[in-house]
Amino acid sequence: MRFIRYNANPKDWKTGDCVVRACAVANQITWEEAYEELCNIGKKKCRMPNDDCTIEAFLKQNGFITMKQEKDVNGNWLDVEQLIEAHPDDILVIRVAHHLTVSIKGVLIDTWNCCASKTGRFYVKMLPKNEEGEIIRYLQFLDENKMKVRVRL
Repeated sequence: MRFIRYNANPKDWKTGDCVVRACAVANQITWEEAYEELCNIGKKKCRMPNDDCTIEAFLKQNGFITMKQEKDVNGNWLDVEQLIEAHPDDILVIRVAHHLTVSIKGVLIDTWNCCASKTGRFYVKMLPKNEEGEIIRYLQFLDENKMKVRVRL
């Protein structure tokens, strides 16, 4: 499984906004656009932008379908890598403990590699064939603009 370390947050924050980052990356929009739309939905529903109800409404209006947790043949919950391998051609927004992450066409995109984390509910959007070229260009953009490793002094 391929992993791109990418942060959609324009101020490079890495905590507290995983919902906005995941929604932005999954929908190929800016962090600001995702935040504004999540806030608008939250305001209408009297919920916070990172509330489950708000997230599901945002993803649903953008063509995602809510899916239940999946298990392997032994009855164990799948981890992120296994779930991505089971849905290699789709866009996934994946819930793990206290976090939301994204996979596009089998590539995990996040600020940290959570591939070993057990998955919860997830959201899937199947890609139409006519959008594949656009998605490939977007993945190239993310790869070219991935986070630089910073050394703390």
